[in-house]
Amino acid sequence: MGDRLDPARFLILNIPLPESEHRFRDIVLNDGEQTGTRVRDGMDFTVFDELEIWQPSSYSTFEAEIDIPRNSSEEQLVEVCRRYQLGVEDWSSLRILCETCSRRNPKPHTCSAATPSGIRRSCAFAAKSEEGLSHALHEWTAITAGAAFGNLRLVPAAE
Repeated sequence: MGDRLDPARFLILNIPLPESEHRFRDIVLNDGEQTGTRVRDGMDFTVFDELEIWQPSSYSTFEAEIDIPRNSSEEQLVEVCRRYQLGVEDWSSLRILCETCSRRNPKPHTCSAATPSGIRRSCAFAAKSEEGLSHALHEWTAITAGAAFGNLRLVPAAE
């Protein structure tokens, strides 16, 4: 997920898994040839193949276990992260597509996305420093009853 800056460049706005060798806010070059589509919130988005990372991000990827007691708690977490210019994504609900499905529109796809159960989630964060992220998470738990985090760790890049 991200923003197309121009016909050849794309800004990554999600938090990619480490094996992708990409990070939040990397800018990648693409070849301009449409290889498929994705649907998000009822809108179709074009998929392109990447050529290379044009400008690497200054963000690192972190992971933590997060207790989100209710929907408003998740909204508060997103708002705190936005204020601190951090990325946040619930990796508990990731849906991995096979290669065939990733090159086509997955609307009729029979795979089902995992849905988070309970309040404990595995969340990814994009931050420029662990200290800044920790400060934001402490602020979130202070303003959100029942919210907690633990096992905060830097996610090493894939080799």
